[in-house]
Amino acid sequence: MSPNSPEVKEVLAQATALLDQAIRQACLHLHHQPTPAEVKRLKQRLVVILLEDDCRRLRTFDPQKGRLESWVRTVAQRYVKQFLGEEKRWLGLEAVPPKLLIQAPEQEERLLEQERQELLEETLRQLQLLEQKLFELWRQGLTVLQIAKRVKMTSCAVYQRKRGLLKKLQGRLAKGR
Repeated sequence: MSPNSPEVKEVLAQATALLDQAIRQACLHLHHQPTPAEVKRLKQRLVVILLEDDCRRLRTFDPQKGRLESWVRTVAQRYVKQFLGEEKRWLGLEAVPPKLLIQAPEQEERLLEQERQELLEETLRQLQLLEQKLFELWRQGLTVLQIAKRVKMTSCAVYQRKRGLLKKLQGRLAKGR
């Protein structure tokens, strides 16, 4: 079959008419709900691919071996799978429907942790110098007795300060969410 033959033009017209449904089915098979604009864009790209290189791909259809519907469905499935695979590499999380996210993505968890850390650091900068020093010593893993010796306070006073400081930090972090 030559690219300009009436047979190729007829097969192209029939294949083009079948592409919409084949693309939708291929997307759904891959758990992707396509928008009408996506279907249109994929159809245009597929038609261009079928016409490339003197209709090389289109000429692979052999009516003796199978039905045109099956051939179009197979071509659409392969292209849609390739297209969605490439597109997923570039999609951000905001483009993914929430119902497809079974668990929170690592990127989101890291971002939330970073925000909590920034809020904690900002809150710590607003504390009194003694509170900042006490918090830093707790962070280092020192016991109440060790801290009391270093800052020359009673262990009871350090314990009370610790409780008050933790309440203050929890309150500020809860407001920041």
